[in-house]
This record gives sequence, structure tokens and C-alpha cells, in this order.
Amino acid sequence: MAHGYRNWSPEQIALLPVNPRDWLDEDHLAFALLETVGQLDLKGLRMHRSLDGRGCAGYDPIMMTTLVLYGLLYQCVSSRGMARFFRNDLGARFLCGAAGVPEYRCIAIFRKNNQAVLAPLFAQSVYLCREADLIEPKVVHIDGSKFEANASTGKNVRYDKVDSKLAALELQFQELLAEADRLDEIEDEQEPPQDAQSRAKRLRERKERLIQAKGAMEDAARQAKSKWDATPSCERHHKDAPSGQPKPTDRANLTDLDSRLMKLANGGFAQAYNANIAVEASHQIIVGASLSTDCTDYAQLEPTLDSVEQTLGVRPNTVAADGGYLSQHNITLLENRSIEAIISPNRKLPPLDGATMPDEPESASDAQPVNCARADSAARQKMNQVFSTPAGRAIYAKRKYTVEPVFGQMKGSLGHPGMTGFLVRGFDNCRNHWLLACAVHNLGKLIRHKCKQKDTTDKGRLKRARASRNLVQTAHLVLDMVPS
Repeated sequence: MAHGYRNWSPEQIALLPVNPRDWLDEDHLAFALLETVGQLDLKGLRMHRSLDGRGCAGYDPIMMTTLVLYGLLYQCVSSRGMARFFRNDLGARFLCGAAGVPEYRCIAIFRKNNQAVLAPLFAQSVYLCREADLIEPKVVHIDGSKFEANASTGKNVRYDKVDSKLAALELQFQELLAEADRLDEIEDEQEPPQDAQSRAKRLRERKERLIQAKGAMEDAARQAKSKWDATPSCERHHKDAPSGQPKPTDRANLTDLDSRLMKLANGGFAQAYNANIAVEASHQIIVGASLSTDCTDYAQLEPTLDSVEQTLGVRPNTVAADGGYLSQHNITLLENRSIEAIISPNRKLPPLDGATMPDEPESASDAQPVNCARADSAARQKMNQVFSTPAGRAIYAKRKYTVEPVFGQMKGSLGHPGMTGFLVRGFDNCRNHWLLACAVHNLGKLIRHKCKQKDTTDKGRLKRARASRNLVQTAHLVLDMVPS
């Protein structure tokens, strides 16, 4: 019979070296991630380190990549959040090893300098998932979602207001220069000239942003005109031809010029980007991803499909998408590539068995009215024929638990938020950020699959038997594992 309590001394120094693997369970995420990172091609990371001998030694880029992926798998998006999480997590301490936990500045600089190198991890994640037999590329489901940009809607400026704002800024700048001259003359100690100089710098920066926003709107209008002229009349998606000049109501954001004001699924508006993914049906692996500044979805099917062909190397047999992608151009595109198109004709469908059951909830793109110019009667009629068959409707019904849950898994829940928006600015940076997020999703699926495979072995069954305290089952498993 035991008596007393065990000795408790939190500040006791270990007298012998401790194996860091003893801190964690054998099936911990850190071990599986370390093994997976060893299979990735990360040669380009070491090219950013200066070799001139100046400065202190930096953190190993493989370690930093592993830590960033580890933090993203636990839905830590910001660099400050990652640094706090790494200091208090045993798995992160194990991954850091003797190098120590990096500060948030090191993490932020590493992520900024290696965005272009980390983005190709998406294609490598698809390859690893395919090697593990997690991808069935015959049917892919495509959908899009809006992710908020690192900008405020209050920083939008209309094209017809730019000139007046520039004139007002010029007037303020002249007044500021006169005030600075007056302060120089009287040498006022309460408001030194440095304050006026800092205000002048801010006004000058705002003037430059207004000029850039005006130029961006004019460039967008010219590009829309050029695209209209180069598109055949049967494939044009708008009723009115663009004039090549910005409309008075056109807007541009002074914080992130590439972002656009988009309508969200809840009915509100936000400065955002349109992210699209293609997901295979067997294990919810993202096999294609694209990012756009267009608030509509029908123009994003082709770049997303191109991404699928680049990552997989093969074309899927069937593409299923919601009504937001319906257009004659997209149907013709899929037919030319010998791909079966299953795109919702934007109407509520009866149940497959004819019984009375609630209709499938429609997405935000389904609820919006479709432009007759891009969803003409021929495209709608063709999709009605496809959805009249049980096979076509059965494939489309899988969209509810194939592609839509992936966005939920990436965005997280209310108590555990994930990637709800971008922390970087500029289209190229956001695109790299989006591809890395898709890679993290795939790696998480791959790691969980490997852990399940290990759990089905004799060692895993023995571990579960011990946990359940079933002595008879444990004894039988031990005897089975002993070689005869």
C-alpha cells in the first residue's frame, strides 16, 4: 500500500541529459511533420543567407520552414501568434532543438523573404498526397470564397473624387510649408519644424497613393477594353462594351491597390480577394488553387482548372461546380478538353429518389441572379439535361461535403479561427500566401492519414488496449507480437 506523495520540485535541474522525444507521444504531430518536411524540396531557402561573414549566425531555414508549417497547422496565422505558441508548446520546442525559439521578428522576416519559395510547396503537397494514394483525380469539385484583404473599406476612393482630393492635399501642403517657414522664423519651441516636416511627409505619401490609385483605375479600364476587343462576340460576358475610361463610380483602395470591394456571403461588403480551389472527392485534397481580384466566379474556372493540370499532370474526367461558374464559355472549354461538365443551372433540384426531403442549401453564388449574356439558354438547357440524370445529380450532391467543408476547415471556427483573411498586401504576396495555406491543408490531411496508418499496426492496437486497461486483450496482443 502506497503512502505519502511523490516529491514535487518544479525547479529541479535534470542531472542527466533528457531525450526530447520523451516529452511527446510517439504519434505527435511534430514527429510526423518533421518526417514530411524531409521529403520536400527546400533547396531555394538557403540562397537568401548572406555568406560575407558579417552578423551573427541565423536560424536554419529548414527549421524555420518546419516551424511555420507547424504553426499554420495549429491555425496560428500571425508571426506574433506563432512566437507565443512556440514558446509554450513542447512540440515546437522539440522542433527548435538547441537553436532556441525564434522571436516574432525573425519569423516575420523569414516569411516575407521566402514567400516565393514557400508557395511551390502546394504542388509538392499534391505530389506527396498522390504518392500516398489520397487523390482520385477522376472527379474534382470547384468552388470559391472571399477572403478579406489587409485593407479597410474606408480607404476606398472614387475616380471622380481623386482630382478634388489631390487639390485639397496640395492646398494643405502649401499651408504646411507656410507654417514651417513661420516656425523657422520665430523658433517656436512648442511646435518645432520637425513636426511640420513629418506632416508634410505624410501628405506627400497620401498624394502618391492617390496618384497610384488613379493610374490603377485607368489601367484597369484600358485592360478591360483590350480584353473586350480580343474576345469573340459569342464569348463576351457583358452587355455593354467598355469605353476604356474609368467610370466615375469606380473605386480603388489606397492601402491595397490590388484588392477589390466584394460582396460577402452574409450580405455585407468587404475589401477582399476571390480565392478558388479544386478539391478531389475521396480525401478532400486541394489539387488546384487560384486567386483573383474579380468578384465573380465564372471567369475563375479556367485558371483553377489549369492549376489542376499543372499539379496533377493529368486532366480530370469530370468537373463539378455551382451555378456561379455557369457560362457557355466554360462549358465549351471543358468540352474541348474532353472533360464532363456538371455545373448547376441555378435552380432547386428535386431529390434523387423522388421522395420529399429538403433541397440542398444554395451557396452565395447560387443565390445571385445570373447574367443572361454569360448563362444563355443553350448552356442552361445543356446543364438541365445533365441534372436530369441521377448520375449527374449524384456527383453534384457531393459538393456539399467535398469542397465547401475545406473552406470551413481553413477558416476555422469561432473559438479557433484560422485563415479568415490575408495579412500581406499586394496580389502577388496574397497569391503566395494562399498557395501556402492550401499546401498546409494538404499536409495536414497527409499527416493525419499517416498517423491513422500507424495506429492500425500491432503497436497501435497494443497502445489502445493498454489505454482501455483491457488486460486480457493486452496479453493476447503481446503474445501475438512475440515471434514463435
